[in-house]
Amino acid sequence: MPADRQANLLPPMTAASASDSRREDIRQIALDLFGRYGYERTSLRDIAERAGFTKAALYYHYPTKDALLNDLFAPVIGEGDEIVARHREVRTRAQREALLSEYFDHLWEHRLLLCHVACDLTVLSTTEVGARLVLHVDSLITAIAGSADVIPRTLAKAALGALQGTITLSEPDIDVSLTRTLAVKAALAAMQASKTVRQPSSGARPESS
Repeated sequence: MPADRQANLLPPMTAASASDSRREDIRQIALDLFGRYGYERTSLRDIAERAGFTKAALYYHYPTKDALLNDLFAPVIGEGDEIVARHREVRTRAQREALLSEYFDHLWEHRLLLCHVACDLTVLSTTEVGARLVLHVDSLITAIAGSADVIPRTLAKAALGALQGTITLSEPDIDVSLTRTLAVKAALAAMQASKTVRQPSSGARPESS
């Protein structure tokens, strides 16, 4: 069939699909700029210029920078919440390994957003997204710990750091499969440290150095 007739059989791009495409372009540009320069130092004007839009055109899609940030994070936080919900009953090493492995994959897929932009103090302290991230991470820590006690939760933070730090500091030519295996093993080892840590008795004073 001639190419021109094939083209005529393709459904035309609707106004809605064109708008969705432009919004996706804006999100990707914003993600790159937020990752490079930080959320606070990146303006909507910067994003509009990179996208080749006027500010008015950008405002049509995203009237505020917070609205754009929320559109970037909302589906990703939602995916993370679903992972936590699937692994709420962590009681064994195998269950914890399954949670850590799945969450590593989640972090890797969204590494620029979750390992760079999400660590921006302005994002964490002054936006609605920051509040949602804090709640999400708290539920994740509880799931990894399998307990609300201080020592397991502290070790769970170290375990999460093993995953996130490994990705944040990864080299461009990283072997993802090997890195995943090592990061999860490091996270599991962090949780094992609870066997060598004694819960301080109530009212005990820390030893002086």
